[in-house]
Amino acid sequence: MARNKKTKGKKKNRDEYSSKHHLTPKSRGGSNDEKNIKENCLWGIHKTWNKLFNDIDLRPAEIILIVQHLGGKESFIKARNYEKRPEFKQAWEKLFGNKSDEEVIELIKKEWMG
Repeated sequence: MARNKKTKGKKKNRDEYSSKHHLTPKSRGGSNDEKNIKENCLWGIHKTWNKLFNDIDLRPAEIILIVQHLGGKESFIKARNYEKRPEFKQAWEKLFGNKSDEEVIELIKKEWMG
């Protein structure tokens, strides 16, 4: 497919591409079964989610429990020592912005638990 003059030579930002995301990490026994895959996840969001949660292999439901029972965003950031690692705080803001704990939970349920 030929590009027109306006788009010639321009590449799409990788963050705009969609990807697949394992809801239960493979390292915790997650499979490639379609029930465990979130389709059409924007790469930038997928990458950000992994930055925040994959090193501790949290499932979406476990993140909800942390938000509900351990004091929400601030407790999570403090427990993970994110204050000293601004890239993690920025990742949280990219995923959840200034949403309340309840809004974060609803977003996770809608976007990551389908």
